[in-house]
Amino acid sequence: MSAQQWPAVEIDPVTRLYALAAAMPWVSLEECVIEAPFARVWSYIEDLPRGVPQFEGNVRRIEILSRDGERLALARPCRAPAVPPLRAPRPGAARCAGDK
Repeated sequence: MSAQQWPAVEIDPVTRLYALAAAMPWVSLEECVIEAPFARVWSYIEDLPRGVPQFEGNVRRIEILSRDGERLALARPCRAPAVPPLRAPRPGAARCAGDK
């Protein structure tokens, strides 16, 4: 009995990103077209800590922890919820940076 061969498929990076985001319930992904010259948009992207909070309303602050070639390790401290949680967090549960 021979093993069935799955077809090989090449997908572009954006399609791959959507596929990965769809498989991870904690990931939020939104795509938009920015009506501005590339150089102006790139100036925001190039300076992540100052640029991203200016155009992404859900990000108040972003910090680059490390760089390795094309890879970045980032931290985005999250805000405390506006409404208190319905139950107390379990001991040892992960907390947002800046939570007291």
